[in-house]
Amino acid sequence: MKCKPFVNQGADALMGMSLGFSGAVRAAVGPCSDPGHRQFDSWVGRWRVETADGTHTGNNNITVSESGCLVTEHWQGPGAVWVAA
Repeated sequence: MKCKPFVNQGADALMGMSLGFSGAVRAAVGPCSDPGHRQFDSWVGRWRVETADGTHTGNNNITVSESGCLVTEHWQGPGAVWVAA
């Protein structure tokens, strides 16, 4: 399987551009702001998941909450929805 970021459907799409992922992660201020807690920041965003041949298999939305201390995966696939933290 491979993951692709959702393509920005706004003005960037009209100009033929797309963003690397749907939302930038802001630097956290608090107990989880050191670099060791920022290792998954590149994963944060909304992702379209496909097999190697391009078949859409699901959507993955990765969020950060609790002042940057909690990374949560929200997976939606055929017949299945689950959240892992």
